[in-house]
Amino acid sequence: MKTRLVLMVLLIGVLSACSSFRETGVSEDGSVRQIMTEHTEEIEIPAEPERVVLLRPIDAGNASLLGGNVAGVVDAVRDTRLAEEVLEEDVAYLEHGDIEALKALDPDLIITFTPDDHLFEYQEIAPTVQINYSTAAFSPFRDKLYLAHLYNLGVILNRQEEAEALGDEWMEETTRLQREVGGLTADRKALV
Repeated sequence: MKTRLVLMVLLIGVLSACSSFRETGVSEDGSVRQIMTEHTEEIEIPAEPERVVLLRPIDAGNASLLGGNVAGVVDAVRDTRLAEEVLEEDVAYLEHGDIEALKALDPDLIITFTPDDHLFEYQEIAPTVQINYSTAAFSPFRDKLYLAHLYNLGVILNRQEEAEALGDEWMEETTRLQREVGGLTADRKALV
């Protein structure tokens, strides 16, 4: 019985260590963080990035929720409601693969999708983190892909607590709304 308990505790410890994005260390002076990615790759990134370039459209909105310092975004969000309402006027719009325009922005962190054909070129410019469009099995929001993306970006931007709080708040609100809708349909004996 004790052996099973010990094995169970060890298994839980191993599985919790397999979480997708997470911080694994910080430099002595606190200026550099190490994060583990979904690809079990450890990357050193600035602790407080000042000039982030986002090459996935979903990250532009999430970065604004988290207060990220965005210098550039992928051109796909140009002329959208997101760009008009959320992005700063000085944010640059980049065509995918425009390495010269990316260099001109002088980013200290680049976030892109996986697989990105230009990854090695990006890595020569600044630390580059790839994010899958799917989610890892151990993400705290694995059932809600959009919240998993928010959480992953929160880890990268050193805003994990804010991202988790936003995700939890959203989950609580949607659960409350689902219950209210269920009550409305039950009163009317409706089939939904």
